[in-house]
Amino acid sequence: MLRALAQGLKGVLRRGDTLGRWGGEEFLVVLEDAGPVEARALANRLCARVKALAPLGVPLSASFGVAFLRPGEDAESLVARADRAMYRAKAAGKGRVELSA
Repeated sequence: MLRALAQGLKGVLRRGDTLGRWGGEEFLVVLEDAGPVEARALANRLCARVKALAPLGVPLSASFGVAFLRPGEDAESLVARADRAMYRAKAAGKGRVELSA
């Protein structure tokens, strides 16, 4: 199921974007040159793709946290902010996108 999900997500990404598994059933997507509007739109397309996959008739959903690299910020802090945003999205009802603060 994770392989089918990864392949489905790759079909939505743009050239230069990177998808990777981030432990368990979490994935990390690094977008190249994307602002808040474009990043949110891409995350919404990813949500729709996940819902449409439903392998073996099992309904799927995904929640996305979106964060942007701040000047001088390290990768660990960036990922932690995206992770917090993702958990806010899950708490708001799954299948949602939240931008980090």
